[in-house]
Amino acid sequence: MLLIDSREQPSMYVRQLQGLLAIEETQVLTLPAGDYLYCNHPTLSLEYSKDHLLVERKKMGDFVSSFLQHNKNGKRRLIDQLERCGQLAGQVVLLLEGVLKPALDPSWLIADGRARKFPYMAAQGLLLSLQTELGVRILWTETPVITQVLLVGLHSYWKKPLHGSWVQLTFPKLKSS
Repeated sequence: MLLIDSREQPSMYVRQLQGLLAIEETQVLTLPAGDYLYCNHPTLSLEYSKDHLLVERKKMGDFVSSFLQHNKNGKRRLIDQLERCGQLAGQVVLLLEGVLKPALDPSWLIADGRARKFPYMAAQGLLLSLQTELGVRILWTETPVITQVLLVGLHSYWKKPLHGSWVQLTFPKLKSS
């Protein structure tokens, strides 16, 4: 079962995912954290389960902004979001969509073609810290189409009874135009 956060609507992701997957395998509701919750046994109480996989999708510009912004408790918004994801699911994935590259000035980076005053190497260090300190897995796609393919692939992978090895991840074939 794939639970999709209602704040993703009317996103093309929701419509496409429901079109690619059997409609009974998806449900749109407001998740307390994250954007896509994969679970073998849907629980509408949305209690923590080590068997849940929760995906927080961020476009590259939002990834940078959410790290730079603080919430009302003084915590960085991105860290707060990912910690809340970890309270709901045993596996947390930060799915970054877009292009991130260094700028000529080392104190800047380019996120989806837009210059941002944030060092590229600091962004790389942040990604490493999220993996080592929070245990968040990082997946990266360049386009919305690849994001959709990845989300469908994660769904088919998570339906398997033994999903401990990420090496088994397979992706659906794209239809040729």
